[in-house]
Amino acid sequence: MSNYRPLAANEILDALENISDDEDNRERMICILPPHVDPDCPNDEDSGEEDNVTLNNLPRNILLQPAEVSIQGQVSVSDTEEEPSDSTGRTKRRRTYAWRKRDLAKNPVNWPLIQGVFQDKRPIEWFENFIDEDVISLLVTESNKYAAKKNLLGDITVFLIC
Repeated sequence: MSNYRPLAANEILDALENISDDEDNRERMICILPPHVDPDCPNDEDSGEEDNVTLNNLPRNILLQPAEVSIQGQVSVSDTEEEPSDSTGRTKRRRTYAWRKRDLAKNPVNWPLIQGVFQDKRPIEWFENFIDEDVISLLVTESNKYAAKKNLLGDITVFLIC
């Protein structure tokens, strides 16, 4: 099992205060995870004013909560250059797309001509190919359910439809 423990907000703030602004002027964002809510404690208010919230007036239970820090930007170049590691020094470039406003090309579809037995069928014969006894029994069942919901007599049978 791992001994990994997320840093608390006060530990992250202490570490960030030790870094001088001259060395690193990147933007830092701290995400403090919400505190555990105690159901026995009826008071969930902060000790500071809601309009003027700073890091200096956060209550103790918030400062002890796990937090995450996100650092964005690039480090300024100094006299001594260090080689950036492969995993951290690179930023992803955004792809640029060149959009063109035009219609899509229509590819003509060549349907083969079907001749033979199928052209001699009447519409009722085509209908009978697709509607079988399962579909008819489903129609009967659903029609009777609909009639029952509308408080009507639902005495439709398969013999009435066929």
